[in-house]
Amino acid sequence: MHVVVIDDEELIVRGLCEMIRRAELPATTYQGFDSAAPAMEYLTGTAVDLVFIDINMPGTDGLRLMETVRERGCNGRFVVLSGYQEFAYAQQAIRLGVCEYLVKPIDPADLRRILRAAFEEIYHVPPEEYAEMPLESMAVLNRDRSGYSRQLRRLLEHIDVHLLDSISLSSLGEFSGLHPNYISTLFMKEMNVNFMSYIHCMKLRRALEMLEREKALPITAIALQLGYYSERQFYRMFKRFMGITPGQYREQGCKL
Repeated sequence: MHVVVIDDEELIVRGLCEMIRRAELPATTYQGFDSAAPAMEYLTGTAVDLVFIDINMPGTDGLRLMETVRERGCNGRFVVLSGYQEFAYAQQAIRLGVCEYLVKPIDPADLRRILRAAFEEIYHVPPEEYAEMPLESMAVLNRDRSGYSRQLRRLLEHIDVHLLDSISLSSLGEFSGLHPNYISTLFMKEMNVNFMSYIHCMKLRRALEMLEREKALPITAIALQLGYYSERQFYRMFKRFMGITPGQYREQGCKL
């Protein structure tokens, strides 16, 4: 799940990003912006799942920005942040399809609730169950793709190119025009593999390549490049697959 925070006050952006980090949701990344122009460019060109956006910013307002990026194809969920308890703003926000309207200062419990709800909607499981989802053998990556449907092959090719971006069922749906539930079923029907397990296999293969070829690159940097929200999450997933930690894999000369 990829989360974006937009507020003209840098301290608020930092604070919300820190709250997101502390929530420790698996498969979650975040990006913060303290001005509208770079945020608009980012939202136009990047698949995002959840956006926290200030309603009142210099030069524009959050609702106008949200309307613009929606017209440009952004399908993320929006949460409006405001210091103003004005019903007119809330009415307009509802018309634009926001999923929440929060008044500053933001209650951390409200933020966690929203993050959790968005996570469950995207991945169709609560965060604690996601961490225990069964993992598939790396052999799934070596299967001949010629027997798959055209739809699935197109999705797999997109994943190959955008693995280091925020890949989710929602972003694949945005790319392909297919419903996320249908994509999930497509993976199980044709590959007999859970979508997220496939993504983890792909990321693990990339991690093995990076650990071997870029020996000077810190493991923390590898984790962040692969889209894990923390080094700890990367370590946990790596060990579930490989039985050892990334550091131990390097110490053994990248051999098992």
